[in-house]
Amino acid sequence: MRKLRILILLACLVLLVGVKAMGFDLLGKYSYDVDERIRFVVDTYNNEFGTCFFKIYQVETRNDPLGFFFSKTEFKKKLLQSFTSYLREWSYNELPVGKLPVGLYEAEVAFKGETKRWKFSVTSIRGYYLITEKEALFVFDKGEGYPLKGARLYLCNEDGPVFLGESGNDGTLPIPINALKEIRYRDRILVLGNGQVNVFSFSAWLPRTEEMRTGIRAFVLTDRPVYKPGDEIRLKIFLRKITEDSYTYARLKHVTVSLFDPLGNRVFQKHLPNVEGSISLEVSTSPEWRIGSYKLAISGGNFQETEWINVLHYVKPAYSGEVEVPEDIYASNLIFTVRASYHFGAPVSGGWTKVNVFDREEDELICSGEGILSDEGEKTFVVQTKGIKSVTEIDVEAYVWDESGVEVKAHGKTTYHPTEYE
Repeated sequence: MRKLRILILLACLVLLVGVKAMGFDLLGKYSYDVDERIRFVVDTYNNEFGTCFFKIYQVETRNDPLGFFFSKTEFKKKLLQSFTSYLREWSYNELPVGKLPVGLYEAEVAFKGETKRWKFSVTSIRGYYLITEKEALFVFDKGEGYPLKGARLYLCNEDGPVFLGESGNDGTLPIPINALKEIRYRDRILVLGNGQVNVFSFSAWLPRTEEMRTGIRAFVLTDRPVYKPGDEIRLKIFLRKITEDSYTYARLKHVTVSLFDPLGNRVFQKHLPNVEGSISLEVSTSPEWRIGSYKLAISGGNFQETEWINVLHYVKPAYSGEVEVPEDIYASNLIFTVRASYHFGAPVSGGWTKVNVFDREEDELICSGEGILSDEGEKTFVVQTKGIKSVTEIDVEAYVWDESGVEVKAHGKTTYHPTEYE
């Protein structure tokens, strides 16, 4: 009897060890910028493959966004998108959504009998913060760099929202570091303002803090992390006036922007009169430029800021492409769209694309085409399929070049089903 019990226990142990965890995770951001192309990712466990069902709902919260994010209340939802996608990869399956207007939304994925949801917002509110030894200065803009007055800041606690404060006329909210000691690494912060919601991560623990300097400050954004000689450098410079208790839109009579190569030689300079809040610049480079770090100097009146721009021989493409094509076709035309966007979110407008459409089984070229990407970074193609008489696996191969000549490649697959009407 004892031996029988031991054998049963061993058998149960073998079964438990042999059972693989089933399921998946739906991953995304809690807030997307209104100009951002929205994407979600499905992570499956243990190399599971199959078809998932994906839906996007717009949610009507009756002016209760906190309830949407924190309560279990079921709000009225409107279905915006619904499609199927075959999950082919173990750990990364991308589900493109595209752009959505400002609002609150819910993504839903059903896979092998299990359903998971993700709540998110689309907003034009920008929120960021500066950390000093004594306080955290939260800064909120309502778009175009203008301060957002009356933004209400909440900590997304497990037990519900914790109110932290409200921004003043200058769009800032200073909070003493001691008051943030309950915030753990990368807790979520929720901002309500201008009828919108933005959720972002915050960490009060940093290995170092920066000194809060008063006066005019310049914040520099570049369209790429690194460049190669001959590329065009695109800059966006935000100018702000910071005092001990305010943060305002800076207006200057003169601003000078200069760029120096690794040896200290000035390779670019531009004088700008009557600057209000921000500057957009395009700096043309030469294939003969030296490799290394270039110093960007911004000065005007009694302030000067310095940033560094890296120029290398080889640059990994700073953008990616995708082919949006239906999984199955039951029509006389194959319609698909090639899209390309830089990793920081902007579309690759004015780029060039070339596509090849293949019969996958026969390895024959059905047709090819090319065209210019629109301002939205996309190009739609229409392929006649009336000559195909049987179920056919089709591959779409797309090449994209941005204005600098960097090439990326994208693929799409579909199955064509002839209809009885053809």
